[in-house]
Amino acid sequence: MKELVQKFRFRKIILAIADAFIVVVAALISNFVLSLWNHGVSQHIMVISITVSVFCCIMSLFMFEAYNKMWRYFSWKDYLSCVYGIVVGMAASCIFVYVIRGHIPMLYPILHCIMTILGVCLFRMLFKRTFIELIECGRSDAKNKRTMIVGGGRATGLLLGEIEHAHTSPNQNDAPYKPVCIIDDDPNKIGTKLRGVPVVGNTSEIQKYAKQMKIEQIIFSIPSCLK
Repeated sequence: MKELVQKFRFRKIILAIADAFIVVVAALISNFVLSLWNHGVSQHIMVISITVSVFCCIMSLFMFEAYNKMWRYFSWKDYLSCVYGIVVGMAASCIFVYVIRGHIPMLYPILHCIMTILGVCLFRMLFKRTFIELIECGRSDAKNKRTMIVGGGRATGLLLGEIEHAHTSPNQNDAPYKPVCIIDDDPNKIGTKLRGVPVVGNTSEIQKYAKQMKIEQIIFSIPSCLK
């Protein structure tokens, strides 16, 4: 289960489903609160609004790359992309419902948007905590230094192969490193894996990931040395 949750695509699906559920729950709660002051919307508008808002919000979150950063540990910029995605998605769904129905009480979409933002951000905080705990559970080989490799080219592939070979050798002292992440400036490589090690960011983020992932050793891989 731990390995499944750590997979990028699986986490992507989890968050998308969770976001859709949050949008639905936020709509129901918003309408219930407003109905206490006789400002609720009809059941027919609710059904249309929920259906459209779920679709628009998920598409908008994809557009703002809220799901492309899940392997990161969710910085404030990641939360901000979620806020942008929800606001734009809610605005689009509100316009769509208005076109269909001709009117919609403005208190409802405003409250719905606020509650959805709170729900999505809160879930990501919990998701982040759970993900980090799962990673911590996998740190059984404390004798090997948690290592960051700068450079995701051919040299790094060969280096990782040598480290894997050393880990299987009788003398475990030959493998003092445990590669946990790779840094590379090629945006096409970010989010991918090289021999099972994720490429998490570019060189401007070395300090950020070194702190978040508790890096003990940094190795600079220079492709030119192989020529």
